[in-house]
Amino acid sequence: MDVADDVIVVGAGTAGAATALVLARAGVRVALLDGRAGRPGPIGDSLPPAASALIAGLGLDERFAATAPIASPANRISWAGVRETADFIHSPYGPGWQIDRTRFDRMLLDAAEEAGVRVVRGRLRAAERTDASWIVVARRPDGAGERLRAGYAIDATGRVAALARRLGARRCRYDRLVAIVAYLATPTSPADPSTLVEATPTGWWYSAPLPDGRLAVAWFTDHDLLRRAELSDGDVWRSRLCESTDTRQRLLETCCDVPAERLVAPAGASLLSTVAGAGWLAVGDAATAHDPLSCFGISNALQSADAAAQTTTAALAGDREAASRYEAGQRQSFERILWLTLHHYGAEQRWPEQKFWRRRHEPLGQLSGPWPPTPLSA
Repeated sequence: MDVADDVIVVGAGTAGAATALVLARAGVRVALLDGRAGRPGPIGDSLPPAASALIAGLGLDERFAATAPIASPANRISWAGVRETADFIHSPYGPGWQIDRTRFDRMLLDAAEEAGVRVVRGRLRAAERTDASWIVVARRPDGAGERLRAGYAIDATGRVAALARRLGARRCRYDRLVAIVAYLATPTSPADPSTLVEATPTGWWYSAPLPDGRLAVAWFTDHDLLRRAELSDGDVWRSRLCESTDTRQRLLETCCDVPAERLVAPAGASLLSTVAGAGWLAVGDAATAHDPLSCFGISNALQSADAAAQTTTAALAGDREAASRYEAGQRQSFERILWLTLHHYGAEQRWPEQKFWRRRHEPLGQLSGPWPPTPLSA
């Protein structure tokens, strides 16, 4: 027999767990579908100083400290031929943070369960909307099926937007950016806990220490600028690393050995063609995914979680305009961050002949026309 809830949240990452937590604290009956069993989760991530206020707003300061994050005093940036250090010493929010993303998401999920969220382990298999409710079918890790029923559904499945795509929504991509990530073992903890971002002719590099002592190093480029086999080719990764100066020096200083395996993941800016509708909405990366250069990944998840929870409670109370307001707000936020990100790309003018950079300069030349630029998958 189906167990009736007010809301089903599909996806138990940062956005899903945070949305479920806020809803449960507001007295909403929430079922959270966690489909991550057997799948490798995110390993590391960086939080800007302002994210501390979002965590405090959820009342999770002590829980967050227990995840053993590394305080990051600054962002080091090598861009447009200039080396800069964005020091957080004067930030009203304190330092930034390097976090273990798996621990961070576990913290949110534990808090959601304690607030009364019913967590169901299983993967989405089917979803159907009737006049009165949603019926979601999940497959549990033991292979058995489970039916969930609720009046409202929230897609928090990340960039795949598994629920929204079943409803006909499309992913509108604004670039072809991918991250090719390696996690490097270091003999000792890196002396510099700062993040480092460096532009190179064929893309840009990011590196930061992780709480487990490793160094996360990622090269960002467009997937179509490489053959498929080259995306995970260690020789290609190393040759592009040689184009860098500060990133390569950081690896030399920490005596890192580059591992054979690298993770390739989509990283471009994208937006759902429809972010919300009758009885449902998408949250976090499922709704709007941002270029990592914007430093808005987890902040986007936490901010949109709060907006999603407010929208859901309003819709459950009979507010028929709640979904349209949420959609407008998500689109406005996405366009603002896209604008700021492209302006940052536009400041790098050393390699105008390189396709990676030319692609990111072209939209800034279209400012007399419609904004935002036309997505690649219109």
